[in-house]
Amino acid sequence: MSINDAITSIGTLVTIAAVVVGALYYIIIKNPGKPSTKVLIIISAITTVIIVGIIGTAVFISASTTITINGQKTFSIPGFPAATEFPTFTPSSTPTLPPRVIPENLTLTCISSCDFNPTLNTITLDFSKNTMTWHFTLISRMTGTTWFSVLQLQNIDSPSPTTYQATGPAVDQNWNVSAGEPLTINALFSFIPQSGVRYRLQASDRYPNDFRDEFLTF
Repeated sequence: MSINDAITSIGTLVTIAAVVVGALYYIIIKNPGKPSTKVLIIISAITTVIIVGIIGTAVFISASTTITINGQKTFSIPGFPAATEFPTFTPSSTPTLPPRVIPENLTLTCISSCDFNPTLNTITLDFSKNTMTWHFTLISRMTGTTWFSVLQLQNIDSPSPTTYQATGPAVDQNWNVSAGEPLTINALFSFIPQSGVRYRLQASDRYPNDFRDEFLTF
């Protein structure tokens, strides 16, 4: 029950009581002399009902300091102790680190008859997407179509090493190249490497002709 409902109930009781008392008073005026016992009992009963209703409503209001009006606004009743409210805790979000660019300038060494000489220029770590992008510049040794048939990392310091395969243009597309001309190409790894952990880079061209393994620590 809201405070509006409580006030309405009191008003209804008072109105009913006033009507009944007025009717009884009218009867007494019209019939002079000593009021009958029955009339006095009725008046006493009505008075008792009014008092009980007012006291009950006061107890209800005092049981809850915060009262809701029309289901929207709340306020505290002066003179009553403040109601205990439990704070609402909102989990704090962990701030996202800005992207980090790592310069590498690492040229992969061809073991035999590779189509191209790849140089890993930079690595961009995107913490918001949990990815890292590898930026390569390739110098082709031939004219035609080629690609990385293998480009992967393995965390060799782990007791159970995990192999991460690259995606993106470096491995998903065939490149049209001309001998001696540079080509810029990107590869995407869907993880962020652990700091201080060694990773083995394995790469091959389309045949595959392997490049020598390289080891990176981030």
